[in-house]
Amino acid sequence: MSFEFLDQQMAVHRNKLRTNVNVRASTVERLASTMAEELYGLTDTNRRKIRDRISGVVPISFADRMAEIHAFQMFMDNTRQSGLDEFPEITRAKVTVQNYMCFVYMREPCITPLKKMLPQEFQTRKCAEYLTRKDSPLYCFRNALAHGNWTYAKDFNSIRYWNLRNGKHTEHAVCSDMLDFWQKLVRCTTYVSFTVL
Repeated sequence: MSFEFLDQQMAVHRNKLRTNVNVRASTVERLASTMAEELYGLTDTNRRKIRDRISGVVPISFADRMAEIHAFQMFMDNTRQSGLDEFPEITRAKVTVQNYMCFVYMREPCITPLKKMLPQEFQTRKCAEYLTRKDSPLYCFRNALAHGNWTYAKDFNSIRYWNLRNGKHTEHAVCSDMLDFWQKLVRCTTYVSFTVL
């Protein structure tokens, strides 16, 4: 299976991959393909252990979760290709669905086991570590999303969100470019991992 389309999607964010995630320079143009090579390089036993860990996190089978992730990827691809993105209400619905799938549905059961079980030198693990850091704006965004504490900025170029800390709500914002990076990195990491595992 080829992951060139995901490689191209991620290469747009090469600077963030290098600076924020610390991905090797030789990898940024082909991140999805590199992830696949790393995971295919694991023994069958190690791949099975990761699948078992993913299935053991919640009572949803690996196959059922994989079906949802594949359906989500097809939804994103089909709405983009069909031209439906030009309708604001479709775009807003996609943002909501994409944010939930990327930052709530996929995070704990899909990304966290990769961080815990893959070798330190794997680029896949570096991505998983970045996506699950608890001291990051992404983690704050995930919590705000899960608790419904977010809204679009007036110009729709960013999302404002609030986190409750020490009894007070603190406002943050994520611009559309950074949000796009976060979403694509989650989708790439999860899609490749579930396809290979």
